[in-house]
Amino acid sequence: MNNRAACSFMSATFRTGYLPGRGYAGADVSALQQETDSMSGLGLFGRASRLALVTATAGLALAACNQAAAPAANATNDLAPAPLAALPLATDAAPAIAPAPAANALPAARAASVGRLADPRLAYAFADRASAMNAGFGDAPPDYTFDYGGGQRPWVWRADDNSSRIAEPLPGGGYRYYYYEPGQSDPYLVRDAGYSYGYDNGTLVAVYGPDGRTLPWGDIGGRADIAGRILARAADMLAAAQRDRREAVAEANWAARRQEIADERAQWAQAEQSDDDWRAYHAAHDQQDQAYWAAESFRRESEAALFARQVNDAQAEQHDLDAARRAQALAASGPPPRPPFGAGPAQDAQAQAAAARQAQLIAAQDQARAQADANHAAQTNFDVQRQAQSLAAQQQAQQQAQAAQTAQAQSAAAHQAQLLAAQHLANAQAAAAHAGQADADSQRRAQLIAARQLAQQQAQAAQAAQAQAAAAHQAQLLAAQRQANAQAAAARAGQVDVDAQHRAQLLAQRQQAAQQAQAVQASQVQAAAAHRAQLLAAQQQAAAQAAANHAGQGQADAARIAALHQAQAHTQAIGAARAQADAAHKAQLAAAKQKALAEAAAAKAAADAHESPREQQ
Repeated sequence: MNNRAACSFMSATFRTGYLPGRGYAGADVSALQQETDSMSGLGLFGRASRLALVTATAGLALAACNQAAAPAANATNDLAPAPLAALPLATDAAPAIAPAPAANALPAARAASVGRLADPRLAYAFADRASAMNAGFGDAPPDYTFDYGGGQRPWVWRADDNSSRIAEPLPGGGYRYYYYEPGQSDPYLVRDAGYSYGYDNGTLVAVYGPDGRTLPWGDIGGRADIAGRILARAADMLAAAQRDRREAVAEANWAARRQEIADERAQWAQAEQSDDDWRAYHAAHDQQDQAYWAAESFRRESEAALFARQVNDAQAEQHDLDAARRAQALAASGPPPRPPFGAGPAQDAQAQAAAARQAQLIAAQDQARAQADANHAAQTNFDVQRQAQSLAAQQQAQQQAQAAQTAQAQSAAAHQAQLLAAQHLANAQAAAAHAGQADADSQRRAQLIAARQLAQQQAQAAQAAQAQAAAAHQAQLLAAQRQANAQAAAARAGQVDVDAQHRAQLLAQRQQAAQQAQAVQASQVQAAAAHRAQLLAAQQQAAAQAAANHAGQGQADAARIAALHQAQAHTQAIGAARAQADAAHKAQLAAAKQKALAEAAAAKAAADAHESPREQQ
C-alpha cells in the first residue's frame, strides 16, 4: 500500500469521526474493505505453505500459497485503537436471530474433493491456526452483522489483516464457525456441531471428530458430501458479508451469547491439550502465532474490557485488561513475519519480502494516524476559536438585552407609580362619598327596623288572640266530647245488663235441655240394658233347652250351664244399673257447672257495666 492510499484511507476515517472502543461511526466500510483487500496477499495460514497435496483421484500436486500481511497497530499506545471493521454496538431493540440449517439440511452441493497431506504432522495446522485466530479476537464483540435471509444474521469478526471469522447459531445450540485467510473466498477451517473440516484451497485434507482428534484417512471420504455443502455455504456467506449492507450487532444479543461463545472457545482449547499430536504442533508454533496476533489481541481485549465494564462484569473486565496488557507488551517490538512450515532459502526470501511489505504498511498507517491527529488538533483549535467568538457574541447580546430590560423596568416602575397615585386619589374620593352614603343608609336602616318591630308586635298580638280563641273552641269541643262519651257509656252499661240477663236465661234453658237429654239418655240406656238382659235370658233358656235335648249330654252339665248363664245375666244387670247411676250423676255435675258459669258471667257483666262510666269520667 503506498502513502497516497494510506492518506486517503485515514482521511476517510477522520471525516466519519472516531468512536472510542468501537471504530468509526458512519464510515463507508465496504470501500475501506476493498482497499485493505488490495493490500493482502494469498496463502494458507498467512505463510508460505509447504503442504504438498496428493489428490485422492488424480494424484496431482497443488501449488502452495503466498504469504499474507500480518495485523498491524500502534500497540505502544495506552488506548488501543479500535479495529478497522468494527461498528458500534446497537442499543435499540435486539432483533431475533434465526438458527442456520443443520449440516445435513444444507442444500445439495458438489462433494468436496479429498486430498492427502504429504506430511501427516501438518494435519493439526488447520485447527491450530483457527485456535490462534480465536485467541487473537479474544472476548471482543463482533464487528458487524448482515441480513442473510430468513431471519439469519451471522456475526463477523474481521482482523486488520483482512482475515475473518464468521459465526452463526445452530438449531440444537452452539455455533458453526468459518475461518478465512486474507483474500481467500474459501475457508481453511469450518467448525460444525460435532465435526470440523480443514480445507486447503477448497480441498478437504482433514476432518476432526467431536473430541478434536483427526479422523483416519479412510474415514475422510465419508464426510465429503457434508464437507461440500458446508464449503459452498461458506463461500456464499463470505461473499454476502463483503457485499451486503453491514449492520451493528445488538448489544443485548451479544450480552446474552458472549458466554456461550467463550465456553466453546475454551472447549476447543481443552481438545488441543488432550491430544498429544495437536499439543506438540501447538507448542512448536504458539510463540510465533502469539507474536503475530499480539497487536490484534491488544485491540480486541481492550474492546472486551470496555464492554465488560459497561455491563458491570468486574471479573471479566479485569481478565480482559490483563490479556490486553500482555498483548501490548508482546506487540511493542512490532509484528514479526510468519515463517513457513520448514526451512529453505525460497521461503526465507518470501518471509523477508512479506516483512518489508508489513513494515511499509505499519509506517503508512502510523503516518496516516499522525496526520489524522494533526488534522483533528487543527479542527479542535478552530472549533475552540469559533466557540470563543460565539461565546463573546452571546455575552455582548446578553449585556445589551440586560440594559434594555433595565430601561424597560425603570419605565414600568415610573408608570406604576403614576397609576398608584391616581388609584390613591380615587380611593379617597370614594371613601368620602361612601361616608355620606353611610349616614343616609343608617337613617333608612333605623326606620326600617322600627317598622319591622311594629309589624312584629301586631303580628304577635294577632297570634295571641287567635290562640285564645282556639283554646276556647278546643275546651268546648272537649266538653261536648266528654258528655257524648258519658252518654255512650251509660247506654253501654244498660245494654250490658240486658245482655247479661239474656245470656243467663239462655244458659238456664241450655242446662235444662241438657238435663232432660241426659235423663232421656239414661232411660234409654236402662231400657237397652233391660232389653239386652231379656235377650240374654232367652238365649240362655234356649241354650239350656238345647243342651237338655242334646243326645249324650247329662242333666248335670245342662244344669251347670244354665246356672252359669244365669250368673252372667245377673252380672250384666248389675253393670247396667251402675252405668245408669253414673250417667245420672254426670248429668247432675254438668248442670251444676253450667249454672255456676252462668252466675259468674252475670256477675262479670254487672261489674263491667259498673266500671265503664267511672273510666270515662
